[in-house]
Amino acid sequence: ACTTRADVPPPATDLRLQRELLTRVASDQAVRDTFAAQLRATGTLTPAVVASMRAVDSVNLAWLKPQLRSAGFPTRAQVGKEAVQAAALLVQHADAEPTFQAEVLPLIEAAYRAGDLTGQEVAMLTDRVAKAQGRPQRYGTQTTGIDGRIVFDPIEDSAHVDARRASMGLPPLAIYKQLLDSMYGRKPAP
Repeated sequence: ACTTRADVPPPATDLRLQRELLTRVASDQAVRDTFAAQLRATGTLTPAVVASMRAVDSVNLAWLKPQLRSAGFPTRAQVGKEAVQAAALLVQHADAEPTFQAEVLPLIEAAYRAGDLTGQEVAMLTDRVAKAQGRPQRYGTQTTGIDGRIVFDPIEDSAHVDARRASMGLPPLAIYKQLLDSMYGRKPAP
């Protein structure tokens, strides 16, 4: 199919910030890939993997917090789609500072309304903030591993969670559970 000039997004205007966000999210995802692989293989996590993930998150948070406070949440026009999504993911993984996550949630919601992020980013951060504040989550994006099983953390008005998920472009909870089980479920020994 032929693309027109209107189909091609304009180039990012802040290439330095774009590179920084993409580099940081690459390290974030690399440590989480190790986490998932170990969990699938053994059903447990070594303290070293957990420490590695916390170290990456800590370094990213130390950089991200002043960046967002001084310059605001990046836009697609500034850094491109992937880097905006990277910024949202780094905020989600800033669990060591839930007050920062709560502070950034309105910025994530504004980015969603502007078309810079998807409903998934809003739903995931909304649920992380609720969980950190001791409240039930709205969209069912947060889970806990119990005895090798993935269990959803408490969900408010769970009878209507699939409707809320659909409004944010998320699949039904049962489909999400299957995805999580395939990603993190322990594989049987050969």
